[in-house]
Amino acid sequence: MRLRSLVVARDCTRERCSLIQRSLAAALVSLGFSFAAALSHAADKVATDEALNPDASAFFGKYRIPAHGELAYAIAGLGAPTGADNLSFGKKWVDAFLAGKPLRQELLEVQWDADSIDCWLHEYPRMDAKKCASDSEVSRMLLKNQEILGRLRHLTKLAPENGALWLRAGGYLSAVKLALIDISLDARQLRTKRALDKWLHLHRFLTGMSSTGTSWVETAINLVNEGSSLAVLEDLLLRAKELTPDDERKIESALGNVGLERFQIPNILRSEYALLMEMYASHPQKDRLLPNFMTNRQYCYSKNVLAYVGEANLSARDKVHAQACPLDISAAKKNARYAESVELLGSSIDRVPTSLIDSMFDKSARISALLVQMRIKRQNIAEPRIPKFLAGLKKTEPRLFPSDTEVLWDAEKRLLVATHPRIRGAVEIRIWPSR
Repeated sequence: MRLRSLVVARDCTRERCSLIQRSLAAALVSLGFSFAAALSHAADKVATDEALNPDASAFFGKYRIPAHGELAYAIAGLGAPTGADNLSFGKKWVDAFLAGKPLRQELLEVQWDADSIDCWLHEYPRMDAKKCASDSEVSRMLLKNQEILGRLRHLTKLAPENGALWLRAGGYLSAVKLALIDISLDARQLRTKRALDKWLHLHRFLTGMSSTGTSWVETAINLVNEGSSLAVLEDLLLRAKELTPDDERKIESALGNVGLERFQIPNILRSEYALLMEMYASHPQKDRLLPNFMTNRQYCYSKNVLAYVGEANLSARDKVHAQACPLDISAAKKNARYAESVELLGSSIDRVPTSLIDSMFDKSARISALLVQMRIKRQNIAEPRIPKFLAGLKKTEPRLFPSDTEVLWDAEKRLLVATHPRIRGAVEIRIWPSR
């Protein structure tokens, strides 16, 4: 019919056809093209999904994103109005957000002059000393923010949980920074025992959070907090007159696993897949999507991430999946159903989050250097003997040097230097205060 209609339309010019004939020709053309469109849509409809890769099923398993718990509500409620219960307020805030009716209520925010506080915390070169806060100004700032600080201390007593940082992460970052400033002030004023007790409690919580991330966004937040906490520990160790063996054991326990295993990268990938399947299940045109196609591509992306992480940093269960995988989505150009499935997958599968993974290697190298630093100070190793001590330590305690991590001594700078192929530059740790 479409061919016939085109012939009629071609031959039916104004000179050769009546108005009725031309109208009929136009209708035939329209009908022909509508019929073609229907055939095309039918072809999309019958496009079959590809076979599911059994390795994908083995890797993703039946992982499900846990429901939000008490910690998520406590974090969301950090900015509850003065005097309010942050847990109940946080639940109310989350429920309203999920209902699409966010609360229009003024929140309690951290009050500080960020530049002057950062200058104090990081001890930037003081070109203009007036811009840096003094210890007394920091004390007054902490007093002004006691309610938020108290809320954070309370929620760090809760068990870390998956997906707790999905809402109001900015307030959480500020509250953790506030707690680290409080610890740093104690360390600088030589209240070492008090500073160490606070740091141990907070860092155990932060390490737990690093192992429960359900997305790369949460992972980035956890990495920022962990890096800041390690910097405060480095300063505390420099200022401490003496640490007992029990103190050192507690610090090592709080630091946790030196390698990347603590970040549970495979579970982040499983969480991403679980979220994808939740989106698929609730999609208004679910019957148009191709779940096996999406699962296979998500698995291919996951393999590329694990390959970048490296087998040495994965469990026996997961290392078999650490293989580079060409991510082929060319089918999306040929068929609308494939295109719609690729759209749901999103652009995230195009890129391995190398900068975040490199940051994990950086934190692990920093932990290695801090543990080595404590051993050098404990055994009172003289500077000329440090290189030989490091060589021996690598044989007796190889766990301190995971996955190609090297810790060397720079005699000129009087620094421990930790390196790793994934780190740009090196991590530098002082053993003694600057002369």
